[in-house]
Amino acid sequence: MSFRVGNAFSDPRVTMRQPQPVVLIRGTLNPAHVSAFYATAFPELASWLNLNRIPVSGPPVTLSHIASSTMMEVAAAYPVTVKVPTTQRITMGTLPGGPVASLIVQGSHEYLADGYDHLRAWLGENGYGPGPVSWASYIRLPDEHGDQRACVTELSWPIA
Repeated sequence: MSFRVGNAFSDPRVTMRQPQPVVLIRGTLNPAHVSAFYATAFPELASWLNLNRIPVSGPPVTLSHIASSTMMEVAAAYPVTVKVPTTQRITMGTLPGGPVASLIVQGSHEYLADGYDHLRAWLGENGYGPGPVSWASYIRLPDEHGDQRACVTELSWPIA
């Protein structure tokens, strides 16, 4: 995996993926409120999974879809391998299968927007269209002191 000089992300690649079931909490909100949504949704979801003894099969995931110029549809999710009971707030969903373009972002979550911009540009430059939803898989989270330098995040975007 090569990282571009001056950037914290790898060259994009396309892989074939199987659909991945996830348990999630959705929100439709102004982009300014996304961080606050994730800050409450992930602990709530993790607590619910623990309480119900439901194992996760991968790292936490954030999904996003731009609904309008002022609103985003987002979700905090965990991959699972079993069907889970749902509530009004906690539901099942699926990460899309098929061809997916992805790249790895190393370091601070501040680099994620640049990584998504690079991935979208790469899709266009290579004759692909972006699918309607994208997601970030948080492979390595900040350490116990909140230091994000060692974070590793995979950004994924299905090809339309």
